[in-house]
Amino acid sequence: MAIGARTASLSLARACGLDIERSSTTFYLGRETLLTDGQTKMAAWRKPLVAYMSRNARSDTALFGIPPGRVVEQGSQVELQFSADPPPPGGFQTPPGRI
Repeated sequence: MAIGARTASLSLARACGLDIERSSTTFYLGRETLLTDGQTKMAAWRKPLVAYMSRNARSDTALFGIPPGRVVEQGSQVELQFSADPPPPGGFQTPPGRI
């Protein structure tokens, strides 16, 4: 959700009669930790690169301007695994009508 959409959502909630104060609201966020251990068919150089990019991505707290003291994070660990199957002849195709 972009910052403008978040602001619009809070404005819409207020217009519907919901009194929301950011200083007393608790925000629940999800966070994934990418694991690079384990046996996968993914190229050895890709796993650390993808994990590095994930770790260095901007946090939701910073992105949406949420007060850090008002955040509860629920996390999960995701093991990086990719299919060992080669792409089909001609590569992957986009379904008709999709970009």
